[in-house]
Amino acid sequence: MNKRIVEHRSLTGALLSSFTVPFTGVSCLALDPADGTLWMGSQNTKGTFYQYSQAGTRLRTRTYGNLLGQNTLGGEFPPAPDAPPPPPPPTPTPTPTPIALVSVSVSGSPTQINEGSNSTFTFRASSPPAQAITLFYSMSGKAKQNSDYTLSGTTGQVTIPAHQSSATVTLHAVTDLVNEKNESAILQLQNAPAYSLSQPNQATVTIVNVPPGI
Repeated sequence: MNKRIVEHRSLTGALLSSFTVPFTGVSCLALDPADGTLWMGSQNTKGTFYQYSQAGTRLRTRTYGNLLGQNTLGGEFPPAPDAPPPPPPPTPTPTPTPIALVSVSVSGSPTQINEGSNSTFTFRASSPPAQAITLFYSMSGKAKQNSDYTLSGTTGQVTIPAHQSSATVTLHAVTDLVNEKNESAILQLQNAPAYSLSQPNQATVTIVNVPPGI
């Protein structure tokens, strides 16, 4: 401080900035850490203190009656409270890795059987599933279920066990002792959310009629 000049210097003494006040005899200078403003007094106006911005703009004046006529050589403010630590960055929500659907197909063997014989529908998965999956199918064709043939297991569905790559359904052709034309039984895989279809997704077994007495 030099008479009417307030100076801001570095710890090494380099002048960083300064401004002039309209009074002389600056006797004390204090920094308010709460807002970064400067408070100063003058020996010529004892008991009166002036608030300035660090750029040199006077903000307000305050007079303390108990300090009138007293020399004030310094001042201090309580330190500003520590700023709360910034909140931690939000934890990113991991994006679930989409699970690739197992694709399934079906085939029948043999594809032609006589009445009284069996054929096997084999359902194959493109890779062994981690969990058991139930496949759904429908039957059509000239041959009628329960009169011309029967199917093993639960009609319309079959389950491929976990870590296995296939499952089977047995078609048994019924000997009905009726002289008739050959008939076909067609198994068609149905779509479902747990798997996708690949080729072939249909299998046909032809039932050859066995005339009575043969």
